[in-house]
Amino acid sequence: MLISFVRTIILYLLVIAAMRIMGKRQIGQLQPSEFVIAMMLAELATIPMQDVNIPLIYGILPIMTLISIEILISVVVLKSAKARRLFEGKACILVRDGLFDIEALRKLRYNIDDVMEELRTNGYTDIREVAYVILETSGTVSIIPKSSQRPPTAEELGVQTQKSCLPQMVIKDRHLYKEGMEKLRMSKDELLQLLHKHQIQQIEDVFFATLDENKKFYYQLYRQKGKEA
Repeated sequence: MLISFVRTIILYLLVIAAMRIMGKRQIGQLQPSEFVIAMMLAELATIPMQDVNIPLIYGILPIMTLISIEILISVVVLKSAKARRLFEGKACILVRDGLFDIEALRKLRYNIDDVMEELRTNGYTDIREVAYVILETSGTVSIIPKSSQRPPTAEELGVQTQKSCLPQMVIKDRHLYKEGMEKLRMSKDELLQLLHKHQIQQIEDVFFATLDENKKFYYQLYRQKGKEA
């Protein structure tokens, strides 16, 4: 029993390491070669888990081989456009300027209902609103609306906007979040001054708080709704 337990942990950690090497993509975003390797990794790890009579190396060696293959393919694909097209294929346009590309639909065995479903899912009810519908190499569908259908930008409206900043968490579950404080180069005393400015006496009174470079402060008191300042 103990041997089976240890073998399972080892193989689990090995598969996790392999998936980390492949990146943080979701299953639906995997390229065909990545999806095949993911399926094979799961199968190879399962066999030594189920049968303790099989030497553990028989599971580890194929997994390491697949990891090496994935690293090699990723390097080749990165440097060669031909290899990228071979292993990943290329994006295909299904709709162009509101018109279906019939040949592309037939080639990809993609029917009209599938395209219309993707349009409705993305908030488009009329194909005439769409400039392009593109089937990406990962299998996802990108929809580009016509210029007359997309919302105007602040630049087009002539509106001045603040620089976009990523809010950093400074208080997490009533405790100081040091990582966020370091990114903002903010001291504990400065945070306390900010809290006092909002009539908050101590860090322990705050369940969650964020601050960005534009000094936009958001906080939620313990057992209360969030407030923005």
